[in-house]
Amino acid sequence: MTEDCTIFLEKTSTLIRKLISGEGTAKQRLLECEVEFILSFSIPVTDEFKSRRDKILNSLNKKNVIKIDDEVRMTSFRHTLIYMKNKTAAKIIQEIYDLYTEILFRY
Repeated sequence: MTEDCTIFLEKTSTLIRKLISGEGTAKQRLLECEVEFILSFSIPVTDEFKSRRDKILNSLNKKNVIKIDDEVRMTSFRHTLIYMKNKTAAKIIQEIYDLYTEILFRY
């Protein structure tokens, strides 16, 4: 297993734990885990998993960052989740878990 995959698994396991055990809807749990998500998904993965990781990243960053006077008032992540249906957020949580388990069992 590459060092990056090991780090990805460690960070993502914390993210998944919070997504599963957190209170509220899927959208609310993703919002609460913004920092953990960014930390986990900023870690490189092998080429075979890169497109899946990028798909998840893109699905959670569809909307633009909101800036006022060059100061970020709302991240793309939060702005996207505001408009996302809870059902879609739940599917993304499942995709995060599926990516994590596939990397875990491959390596």
